[in-house]
Amino acid sequence: MLKSLCTRIEREGLVIVQSNGGSVKSGFWTSLVSTFIVCVLTMTFGCTSRENSLKDLMEASQPIELKTVTIKLSEYCPADRKSLKNYFVTNESVKIRQDNIYMDWDRDGIDNVLDSSTELDLNSKIYDTNGDGYSDMVVYALGLTYKQQAQLRYCDDVTTDFDGDGLTDCEEYLLHTNDKNWDTDGDGIPDKLEIRMSVNPLDVRDAAQDTDSDGLSNMEEIRRGTPIAESNTERMNKMAWVTELESYKNGNATCYNLIITNMPVLEASNGNSIRVTLIEEEMPVAAGTPPVRKMKDFVVTVPRGIEDKSMIRNLFSDVAN
Repeated sequence: MLKSLCTRIEREGLVIVQSNGGSVKSGFWTSLVSTFIVCVLTMTFGCTSRENSLKDLMEASQPIELKTVTIKLSEYCPADRKSLKNYFVTNESVKIRQDNIYMDWDRDGIDNVLDSSTELDLNSKIYDTNGDGYSDMVVYALGLTYKQQAQLRYCDDVTTDFDGDGLTDCEEYLLHTNDKNWDTDGDGIPDKLEIRMSVNPLDVRDAAQDTDSDGLSNMEEIRRGTPIAESNTERMNKMAWVTELESYKNGNATCYNLIITNMPVLEASNGNSIRVTLIEEEMPVAAGTPPVRKMKDFVVTVPRGIEDKSMIRNLFSDVAN
């Protein structure tokens, strides 16, 4: 198996990704040296246990074909006594970091390159690599290694998510967040989105902070998909998506259309998952009772092979999650 793997790598060649985002097809000597390095590493660490990680690393090294699309969602009309207070848009299939954009095939909040690193040793195709009920994203956020997960409290229900924030009740227990409140710290950002974007779901103050001192608050960074701990470069700003909310009257009701422009998408066999989260506030019937805020999710799947600069149109009702 090892010999055939090395032969295949040498025959197909490798692609070197340059720091400026371009790529150069490797020549004979580069391919030969790269093949030698890969084969030595494979012999050192073992072919069987590392084959999937090696494959993922090779795929991650391919030149990125970045496309952008525009998405328009129409006709969101809150019911009586309800109003729209905030919204968030996330491409769950990509991560922007270190002046680049990376595929996140399993949509676990950890891109394929990090998943495949020897430090994490995770499967980039599986949301919960070892199937213990705790997603790779949660384990990574807590700084646990793959082996340390064996010490975690047993999760007897891997599906229940009482508050609908995307974190299971078991994960909320581990994170010390409230499994009956989608926004534990009350900063207006769903708990799972805070974990995904490296914001503390237990600290109400950090949403307004500017962690990387680039002039954008953490809340603003989350809304445009850029990292909170890296000052945005010109290149990263070009990868950030832009949203516009249009309002109009439909009788006595206020309705909305949401337009998302410059949404970056990468080629993936399972497409790109664009999640839109609306935050509604419902006024109580009884006087003196505080309003209640709830979140509603909508998911648009951008298919593989879509043309660059495409426009996708949907009704909110057609993509309700």
